[in-house]
Amino acid sequence: MKNFNSKNVHLSLRELVIPFKVSFKHASAERSVTESVLVEAKTSDGEVGYGESCPRSYVTGETVSSVKAFFSQHQKDIEKKITDIEAMKEWMAKHHKKLDDNPAAWCAIELALLDVFAKEQYVSVEQLLGLPPIDGGFTYSAVLGDSGDAVFSQQYQQYRSVGFTDFKIKLSGNLERDQRKLSVLKNDDCGKLRVRFDANNLWQDVGEASKYLTKLNYPFYAIEEPLVSKDIAEFAKLAEQINSKVILDESLTSPSQMALLEISDP
Repeated sequence: MKNFNSKNVHLSLRELVIPFKVSFKHASAERSVTESVLVEAKTSDGEVGYGESCPRSYVTGETVSSVKAFFSQHQKDIEKKITDIEAMKEWMAKHHKKLDDNPAAWCAIELALLDVFAKEQYVSVEQLLGLPPIDGGFTYSAVLGDSGDAVFSQQYQQYRSVGFTDFKIKLSGNLERDQRKLSVLKNDDCGKLRVRFDANNLWQDVGEASKYLTKLNYPFYAIEEPLVSKDIAEFAKLAEQINSKVILDESLTSPSQMALLEISDP
């Protein structure tokens, strides 16, 4: 894609506070409204791009307030220096440590800039970055939080009524509570469910996690963040012990961390 210089991109940020109909809870947090920020990138020609991010203190240590602070600190410099993709790459390389420490803050800004740069050239973001176009079918997962039994069952049935078969279920650490929730799925005879669990770093050691997951007595294809964040060696031990995949979330928050991972089965 030919390089294209944008003109006078102006950035603005606002907080998104959208109320939930039902509060969402898991092992690390509970909220009844969204905790997100929206960045708008507007050119002097009136083209507008948008980027959103969801700072989470228990994932990257960021909050909405810290994102606002990062934005205020760097807004003018970004507006002055990032006028195209190459300039963005240079700015990112120069500030890589700050971006690693503030990934959610940069996420919203980067997405907004990519969106507006692509719109200026009448191309997709994939084309802008020289990537192949999005193709094929997509499977969406329904996420079920640590709700009470009645709410959990109702939400599950609502998802199933519109065709969802892929689920992520937040575990509570209360065995009886989690078993009751899973009984709702066991009583569904559709035979096509694909389920993964999210523990949000519930357990301290492999033995404790393995014992709990076995007692759930429900087939799952993966467990997300079962142990203390970033304890990759213990994650690998657990994956082997339970013969399942382990999904990283809180443990993988920046590109620099990829070098620390030894990718192996499972």
